Amino acid sequence: MGEKADKKRKRSQATSEEVGETDAKIEQVDVDKEARKKLKREEKQKKKESKKIEAEAEESQVKEDTEAQAKKEKKKEKKKADKEAEKKNEEKEESKDVEMEDATEEKQDEKKDKKKKTKKDKKKEKKENGDAANDEQAEAAEANEQQQEQEEQQYHQQKKVRFIVFVGNLPYTATVESIKKHFEKNPPASVRVATEKGSSKCRGFAFIEFDHYDRMKTCLKLYHHSQFDDGKSPARRINVELTAGGGGKSENRKEKLKQKNKKLEEERKRALQEQKKQPSKENKSYNNNNGGQEDWQGGIHPSRRGRVSGSY
Repeated sequence: MGEKADKKRKRSQATSEEVGETDAKIEQVDVDKEARKKLKREEKQKKKESKKIEAEAEESQVKEDTEAQAKKEKKKEKKKADKEAEKKNEEKEESKDVEMEDATEEKQDEKKDKKKKTKKDKKKEKKENGDAANDEQAEAAEANEQQQEQEEQQYHQQKKVRFIVFVGNLPYTATVESIKKHFEKNPPASVRVATEKGSSKCRGFAFIEFDHYDRMKTCLKLYHHSQFDDGKSPARRINVELTAGGGGKSENRKEKLKQKNKKLEEERKRALQEQKKQPSKENKSYNNNNGGQEDWQGGIHPSRRGRVSGSY
């Protein structure tokens, strides 16, 4: 009986130890499970904090970009406003220059009309009073013209008007020296050749400035459609037109220059027509000596009489 009790006691102890080991294992499993849960919670918290930091950084970057864009737009608007203000100032200055030039031209036109009227009156008086009186009047008229020219020059000097002409249709080989040589009989004060950017090659036009109004008028009269030959390119017929100092591309300035050149072209045409209408000096002298009556014999004009055989 004692042995059975011992065996039973031993079995009971063994079972108790196994149960204890199992419980220990279960407890260890629970501990590991709790540790894993804790680790997951910590990782989840870290991810959350990381996303929050990224969102804050992104928001900060967007804010900085927005502020930079706003500054850029503000700077752009300021630059645009400054440019518009500068353009308005240029147009205002151009308007003043144009008004001054218009006043100058009006005075010149008045003097020109006065000269024409004086010349017509002189011619009329010459026909009525004879050659002797006319010579005196011609001398007086010449003196009057010289005085008017002096007054005109003084007026231009007081107003500080610039006398600039535009020269177009130049060859691309033209230089300041070759242009000065072409205009050497009526020398300009300065020559500015329009060249290509970063090069000395002529763009086909230039601006010439004179010291006096009469030199500018001479240039417009004698050098328009003259043949420019610099020895490097074939000779070309150049255009000489009016322009104005100050630069700018406003519509007001363009229109003023257009009207000026139109007026200049009309004056050139009138001068050409008057030149064609005037009789030659030989015929005029012959008519004066014959009282304006041509001596026709046998129906033959005196100028052709020597070409016809048997005529006297």
